[in-house]
Amino acid sequence: MSWVITGTQKIDPDALAYLTEVERADGQALESGVRDAVIAFVAGCKTDGIWSAIKASCILMGARTLNGALVPLVGTAPTNYNFSDYQRKTGIKKTGATVTYLDTGVAGSSSLVSQNNVHMSVGANERNTTNPRFIGTDSASVTGACVLDVGNNVAVRLFGSASSTFFGTSGTFWGGSRSGSTNVTILSGGTVNTYSQSSATPVSANFCVGGSPNSGTASTNSSRFYFYSIGTSIDLALLDSRVATLNSAITAAIP
Repeated sequence: MSWVITGTQKIDPDALAYLTEVERADGQALESGVRDAVIAFVAGCKTDGIWSAIKASCILMGARTLNGALVPLVGTAPTNYNFSDYQRKTGIKKTGATVTYLDTGVAGSSSLVSQNNVHMSVGANERNTTNPRFIGTDSASVTGACVLDVGNNVAVRLFGSASSTFFGTSGTFWGGSRSGSTNVTILSGGTVNTYSQSSATPVSANFCVGGSPNSGTASTNSSRFYFYSIGTSIDLALLDSRVATLNSAITAAIP
């Protein structure tokens, strides 16, 4: 791993590039504790060997402004449709009845993911169970969709011919990963479960967080989101551990 030296501190160049853009968007510097949390997260993901699997991601907390929070950690910036409630310690949340979501710009047909090699994850510090769309390309009932719903249970379809359901919804971080034509893992409440779910041709719609303009997926989800990632197959337990540390470190660093 190569490092950039700033003063007496060694900073991974990907972390430095991200922090530079966040502070540019915010118009001022971040607290040293917030910077350190991001630096540790990026370096830790690289140490764990999971960084290269993350093709699109945002840390939706920590920045001083909503614009800063929408700076991508990896990939391109999402398009914000109506998220306006931003809290530095906890993330973004919809207000009112207007359909609200982030369009990540990553299509199900994108070269960043594939039918048998994909992951998605999302963190929420507050969870709404009535309209459970967390992240995905289309409804969980659509063959070939990639979607994660967290309501009274967790429903996951990973470019699948059918969805899998897991009845454990505790915690603040959820994810799904596919590493082959039938191999699927689901993470909820810190527990990783393995399922057999046959894959299908991916739908071409974009991954969206908190809802979607696609048929059957418009949502008034009032969860508060603090992280998402999309990419290739990943060790969800390792990602969960890194995201949990990031979440708590940023929260502790902000007065």
